[in-house]
Amino acid sequence: MSRKKIYGSPKYGYKYASHRISAERRGISFELTYGQWIKIWIWSGHLHERGKKVGQYCMARFDDKGPYAVGNVKIILRTENTREQSEESRAKIKLVREKGTKTLIDYLGNAMTIPQAIYASGNEISTGNVLDRLRRGWPHREAVEVPVGNNRSRRPPIELG
Repeated sequence: MSRKKIYGSPKYGYKYASHRISAERRGISFELTYGQWIKIWIWSGHLHERGKKVGQYCMARFDDKGPYAVGNVKIILRTENTREQSEESRAKIKLVREKGTKTLIDYLGNAMTIPQAIYASGNEISTGNVLDRLRRGWPHREAVEVPVGNNRSRRPPIELG
């Protein structure tokens, strides 16, 4: 397949848009144009191995800091990217497994299961919504207490000071 066909492929246009939107939802600036994004992937030689599974490649930022921009990104194995995640990034989720399959979170200074935290907050939200918010980096308290709105692209609250 020629580079011209890859460059204009709707499949990769969708992947680019998905990557940009995902970064923005996580509060990360995305400064790559489609042309820059696809060229980085083509030059890496791993475009056809791009994905979210073990053994596949992803675009990562150096030191997990700054924007997705030319000069601040690299193509690496997903497992390598996970290993490189900053301690700060890992601390955001801070999910701990208890004996069995219950997930504990830190809610109001107490270790609670998600259903317990939802009950304590009085909010009507599903466990799945809370887990999704935690995976996107929401602080535990906001993940449980912020009501579900009609806008599914809601960004996590901005922490001040």
